[in-house]
Amino acid sequence: MGMIAAFILINVKTGMIDSVIEDIKKVVNRNPTVNTLYADSTTGKFDVFTMIEAKKMEDLHNFIVRDLQGVDGITSTITEVVTHEPPLVEIVKEKTDSLKCYILMTVEVGKINEVLTSLSKATAEDSNVTRVACTTGEYDVIIRIESADVPSLYSFISHAIHVIEGITSTITHIVAREISY
Repeated sequence: MGMIAAFILINVKTGMIDSVIEDIKKVVNRNPTVNTLYADSTTGKFDVFTMIEAKKMEDLHNFIVRDLQGVDGITSTITEVVTHEPPLVEIVKEKTDSLKCYILMTVEVGKINEVLTSLSKATAEDSNVTRVACTTGEYDVIIRIESADVPSLYSFISHAIHVIEGITSTITHIVAREISY
């Protein structure tokens, strides 16, 4: 059985982002049952995005409930368990100087396969997409992309994402700061 992955979308009390980030790093580093794939401070509806892997759902649950939600300053978490990650045409090696962001999407019921096919075509044309994941929870698909700048990001969203039939809404979060582990 493979690893279970989940995006955890975190909101933080005003003025506590730096201390929360440091505490998140501590709880991740002392918990041998989980690995962090991404951890980013972002703009938008959520303050921090993390992507965690665990061998078992129980380990993921225990980490979130016992460790992560015990961090002082975290006001809420939303967990989006990854159910499927379609293969990308090319996995891009992340560049340190690029603009990174997450796009959270909701999809019409019964349209997920069509949306994934269209996203696959869009990623073939724009190789800056570094991850596409179907998730459970509030959002159906989460993608992580890199872009040269905000105008390029806008162009990708408006010309490649918003034209896909079946996507009902998107929320974009630009990474303000990557968190190193």
